[in-house]
Amino acid sequence: MSQGLENAVRMLKGVGPQRAELLAKRGIHTLEDLLNYLPFRYEDRIQFTPIKDVRPNGVYTLRARVASGSAVRGMRGRDAIYHLLVKDEAGFSLPCKFFHGGYLEDRLKTGQLLVLHGKVEVDRLRPARLEMVNPQFELLTDEGQDSTEVGRIVPIYEAIGTFSTRAIRRATYAALQQLDLNLADLLPASVRLRMNFPPRRQAIIDAHFPPAGESVDLLNQFRSPAPSMKSSSSIS
Repeated sequence: MSQGLENAVRMLKGVGPQRAELLAKRGIHTLEDLLNYLPFRYEDRIQFTPIKDVRPNGVYTLRARVASGSAVRGMRGRDAIYHLLVKDEAGFSLPCKFFHGGYLEDRLKTGQLLVLHGKVEVDRLRPARLEMVNPQFELLTDEGQDSTEVGRIVPIYEAIGTFSTRAIRRATYAALQQLDLNLADLLPASVRLRMNFPPRRQAIIDAHFPPAGESVDLLNQFRSPAPSMKSSSSIS
Protein backbone atom coordinates (compact mmCIF):
# COMPACT_ATOMS: atom_id res chain seq x y z
CA MET A 1 0.00 0.00 0.00
CA SER A 2 1.30 3.48 -0.77
CA GLN A 3 1.90 5.67 2.23
CA GLY A 4 -0.54 8.30 0.99
CA LEU A 5 -3.53 5.95 1.04
CA GLU A 6 -2.98 5.28 4.72
CA ASN A 7 -3.70 8.94 5.43
CA ALA A 8 -6.86 9.88 7.31
CA VAL A 9 -9.66 10.84 4.95
CA ARG A 10 -10.17 14.09 6.86
CA MET A 11 -6.89 15.34 5.39
CA LEU A 12 -8.31 15.12 1.87
CA LYS A 13 -9.34 18.36 0.17
CA GLY A 14 -13.11 18.78 0.40
CA VAL A 15 -13.56 16.54 3.45
CA GLY A 16 -12.36 18.04 6.72
CA PRO A 17 -13.32 17.07 10.30
CA GLN A 18 -17.13 17.32 10.02
CA ARG A 19 -17.48 15.27 6.88
CA ALA A 20 -14.89 12.84 8.19
CA GLU A 21 -17.25 12.13 11.10
CA LEU A 22 -20.04 11.27 8.64
CA LEU A 23 -17.71 8.98 6.71
CA ALA A 24 -16.53 7.29 9.89
CA LYS A 25 -20.10 6.15 10.55
CA ARG A 26 -19.85 4.18 7.29
CA GLY A 27 -16.50 2.72 8.26
CA ILE A 28 -14.59 5.11 6.00
CA HIS A 29 -11.51 6.36 7.82
CA THR A 30 -8.71 6.41 5.24
CA LEU A 31 -8.30 7.20 1.56
CA GLU A 32 -8.21 3.46 1.00
CA ASP A 33 -11.66 3.12 2.57
CA LEU A 34 -13.01 5.95 0.43
CA LEU A 35 -11.79 4.34 -2.79
CA ASN A 36 -13.57 1.15 -1.81
CA TYR A 37 -16.87 3.11 -1.62
CA LEU A 38 -18.04 2.49 -5.17
CA PRO A 39 -20.77 4.24 -7.18
CA PHE A 40 -24.18 2.59 -7.21
CA ARG A 41 -25.03 4.03 -10.63
CA TYR A 42 -23.49 5.83 -13.60
CA GLU A 43 -24.88 8.58 -15.83
CA ASP A 44 -23.90 9.39 -19.39
CA ARG A 45 -23.20 13.10 -19.30
CA ILE A 46 -21.38 13.16 -22.58
CA GLN A 47 -24.59 13.64 -24.54
CA PHE A 48 -27.82 14.63 -22.83
CA THR A 49 -31.27 13.83 -24.20
CA PRO A 50 -33.05 16.87 -25.67
CA ILE A 51 -36.43 17.41 -24.03
CA LYS A 52 -38.15 17.20 -27.45
CA ASP A 53 -36.99 13.57 -27.69
CA VAL A 54 -38.35 12.27 -24.37
CA ARG A 55 -41.08 9.67 -24.54
CA PRO A 56 -43.47 8.17 -21.96
CA ASN A 57 -41.95 5.50 -19.67
CA GLY A 58 -38.41 6.30 -20.77
CA VAL A 59 -35.59 7.04 -18.33
CA TYR A 60 -33.50 10.04 -19.32
CA THR A 61 -30.70 12.31 -18.21
CA LEU A 62 -31.40 15.95 -19.03
CA ARG A 63 -29.43 19.17 -18.81
CA ALA A 64 -31.77 22.13 -18.35
CA ARG A 65 -32.42 25.32 -16.43
CA VAL A 66 -35.05 26.11 -13.84
CA ALA A 67 -37.85 28.07 -15.52
CA SER A 68 -40.17 28.20 -12.53
CA GLY A 69 -41.03 26.31 -9.37
CA SER A 70 -43.59 26.35 -6.58
CA ALA A 71 -44.75 24.17 -3.72
CA VAL A 72 -48.40 23.20 -3.29
CA ARG A 73 -49.34 22.19 0.24
CA GLY A 74 -52.29 20.27 1.59
CA MET A 75 -54.85 21.58 4.06
CA ARG A 76 -52.54 20.90 7.01
CA GLY A 77 -49.50 22.41 5.38
CA ARG A 78 -47.73 19.10 5.17
CA ASP A 79 -46.64 16.79 2.37
CA ALA A 80 -45.97 19.59 -0.09
CA ILE A 81 -45.69 18.73 -3.77
CA TYR A 82 -43.09 20.80 -5.55
CA HIS A 83 -43.85 21.57 -9.20
CA LEU A 84 -40.77 22.42 -11.24
CA LEU A 85 -40.61 23.52 -14.86
CA VAL A 86 -37.26 23.15 -16.62
CA LYS A 87 -36.21 24.36 -20.07
CA ASP A 88 -33.31 23.15 -22.20
CA GLU A 89 -31.07 25.11 -24.57
CA ALA A 90 -33.42 24.48 -27.51
CA GLY A 91 -36.27 26.14 -25.62
CA PHE A 92 -38.30 23.00 -24.95
CA SER A 93 -39.72 22.64 -21.45
CA LEU A 94 -40.68 19.72 -19.22
CA PRO A 95 -42.65 19.76 -15.95
CA CYS A 96 -41.20 17.84 -12.99
CA LYS A 97 -42.99 16.82 -9.82
CA PHE A 98 -41.44 16.13 -6.42
CA PHE A 99 -43.54 14.55 -3.69
CA HIS A 100 -42.59 15.75 -0.20
CA GLY A 101 -40.66 18.46 -2.04
CA GLY A 102 -41.31 21.49 0.14
CA TYR A 103 -37.60 21.70 0.96
CA LEU A 104 -36.90 22.64 -2.66
CA GLU A 105 -38.78 25.94 -2.33
CA ASP A 106 -35.73 27.75 -1.00
CA ARG A 107 -33.18 25.68 -2.88
CA LEU A 108 -34.11 26.00 -6.56
CA LYS A 109 -34.00 29.42 -8.22
CA THR A 110 -34.96 30.56 -11.70
CA GLY A 111 -32.07 30.23 -14.11
CA GLN A 112 -30.15 27.57 -12.19
CA LEU A 113 -28.53 24.87 -14.30
CA LEU A 114 -29.50 21.29 -13.44
CA VAL A 115 -28.80 17.74 -14.46
CA LEU A 116 -31.92 15.64 -13.92
CA HIS A 117 -32.23 11.87 -14.15
CA GLY A 118 -35.50 10.03 -13.95
CA LYS A 119 -38.49 8.46 -15.62
CA VAL A 120 -40.83 10.46 -17.83
CA GLU A 121 -44.50 9.63 -17.32
CA VAL A 122 -47.87 10.79 -18.63
CA ASP A 123 -49.52 13.28 -16.27
CA ARG A 124 -52.64 11.45 -15.06
CA LEU A 125 -54.55 14.70 -14.58
CA ARG A 126 -53.51 16.05 -17.99
CA PRO A 127 -52.96 13.08 -20.33
CA ALA A 128 -51.58 15.29 -23.10
CA ARG A 129 -48.67 16.36 -20.88
CA LEU A 130 -45.51 14.50 -19.95
CA GLU A 131 -43.69 14.99 -16.66
CA MET A 132 -40.68 13.65 -14.80
CA VAL A 133 -41.65 12.41 -11.34
CA ASN A 134 -39.24 12.56 -8.40
CA PRO A 135 -36.11 12.81 -10.57
CA GLN A 136 -32.68 12.75 -9.05
CA PHE A 137 -31.00 16.05 -9.75
CA GLU A 138 -27.73 17.85 -9.32
CA LEU A 139 -27.08 21.59 -9.42
CA LEU A 140 -24.37 22.70 -11.82
CA THR A 141 -22.65 26.03 -12.27
CA ASP A 142 -22.19 27.88 -15.54
CA GLU A 143 -18.54 28.50 -14.79
CA GLY A 144 -15.90 26.30 -13.30
CA GLN A 145 -17.50 22.93 -14.04
CA ASP A 146 -14.80 20.35 -13.50
CA SER A 147 -14.28 17.14 -15.41
CA THR A 148 -16.01 15.10 -12.71
CA GLU A 149 -19.43 16.62 -13.52
CA VAL A 150 -19.98 16.76 -17.27
CA GLY A 151 -18.43 15.60 -20.52
CA ARG A 152 -17.94 12.04 -19.30
CA ILE A 153 -19.62 9.03 -17.73
CA VAL A 154 -20.27 10.33 -14.23
CA PRO A 155 -20.31 8.15 -11.08
CA ILE A 156 -23.28 8.56 -8.74
CA TYR A 157 -22.59 7.73 -5.10
CA GLU A 158 -25.04 7.19 -2.29
CA ALA A 159 -24.97 10.38 -0.26
CA ILE A 160 -23.73 10.04 3.32
CA GLY A 161 -25.74 12.40 5.46
CA THR A 162 -25.08 15.93 4.19
CA PHE A 163 -22.05 14.70 2.24
CA SER A 164 -23.62 14.82 -1.24
CA THR A 165 -22.86 12.59 -4.19
CA ARG A 166 -21.20 15.57 -5.87
CA ALA A 167 -18.90 16.20 -2.90
CA ILE A 168 -18.08 12.48 -2.60
CA ARG A 169 -17.29 12.41 -6.31
CA ARG A 170 -14.83 15.28 -5.99
CA ALA A 171 -13.20 13.81 -2.89
CA THR A 172 -12.85 10.44 -4.61
CA TYR A 173 -11.30 12.09 -7.66
CA ALA A 174 -8.73 13.75 -5.37
CA ALA A 175 -8.01 10.43 -3.65
CA LEU A 176 -7.40 8.73 -7.00
CA GLN A 177 -4.61 11.19 -7.69
CA GLN A 178 -2.73 9.56 -4.80
CA LEU A 179 -2.89 6.03 -6.18
CA ASP A 180 0.55 4.47 -6.36
CA LEU A 181 1.70 4.16 -9.97
CA ASN A 182 3.16 0.77 -9.05
CA LEU A 183 0.13 -0.55 -7.18
CA ALA A 184 0.56 -4.31 -7.06
CA ASP A 185 -2.02 -6.64 -8.57
CA LEU A 186 -3.73 -9.16 -6.32
CA LEU A 187 -4.37 -11.58 -9.17
CA PRO A 188 -1.56 -13.41 -10.95
CA ALA A 189 -0.90 -11.85 -14.35
CA SER A 190 -1.87 -15.09 -16.12
CA VAL A 191 -5.29 -15.13 -14.43
CA ARG A 192 -5.89 -11.43 -15.02
CA LEU A 193 -5.07 -11.72 -18.71
CA ARG A 194 -7.17 -14.86 -19.15
CA MET A 195 -10.16 -13.14 -17.52
CA ASN A 196 -9.51 -9.96 -19.52
CA PHE A 197 -9.32 -7.86 -16.34
CA PRO A 198 -7.44 -4.56 -16.37
CA PRO A 199 -4.49 -3.98 -14.02
CA ARG A 200 -5.60 -3.34 -10.46
CA ARG A 201 -4.77 0.36 -10.44
CA GLN A 202 -6.65 0.94 -13.68
CA ALA A 203 -9.59 -1.11 -12.44
CA ILE A 204 -9.93 1.14 -9.39
CA ILE A 205 -9.77 4.28 -11.51
CA ASP A 206 -12.22 2.95 -14.08
CA ALA A 207 -14.66 1.74 -11.42
CA HIS A 208 -15.02 5.35 -10.27
CA PHE A 209 -14.48 7.23 -13.52
CA PRO A 210 -15.06 4.93 -16.49
CA PRO A 211 -13.62 5.86 -19.89
CA ALA A 212 -16.00 7.43 -22.40
CA GLY A 213 -16.17 4.28 -24.51
CA GLU A 214 -17.70 2.12 -21.78
CA SER A 215 -21.33 1.00 -22.04
CA VAL A 216 -23.39 2.76 -19.38
CA ASP A 217 -25.89 -0.11 -19.45
CA LEU A 218 -23.15 -2.65 -18.66
CA LEU A 219 -21.71 -0.38 -16.00
CA ASN A 220 -25.08 -0.11 -14.29
CA GLN A 221 -25.39 -3.90 -14.39
CA PHE A 222 -21.85 -4.19 -12.94
CA ARG A 223 -20.90 -6.26 -15.97
CA SER A 224 -18.13 -3.99 -17.20
CA PRO A 225 -14.59 -5.26 -16.40
CA ALA A 226 -13.65 -2.61 -13.82
CA PRO A 227 -16.84 -2.54 -11.66
CA SER A 228 -17.06 -6.33 -11.85
CA MET A 229 -13.73 -6.47 -10.03
CA LYS A 230 -15.32 -4.96 -6.91
CA SER A 231 -14.43 -7.98 -4.83
CA SER A 232 -10.82 -7.94 -5.96
CA SER A 233 -10.14 -4.20 -6.10
CA SER A 234 -9.41 -3.62 -2.41
CA ILE A 235 -6.34 -1.44 -2.18
CA SER A 236 -4.87 -3.04 0.90
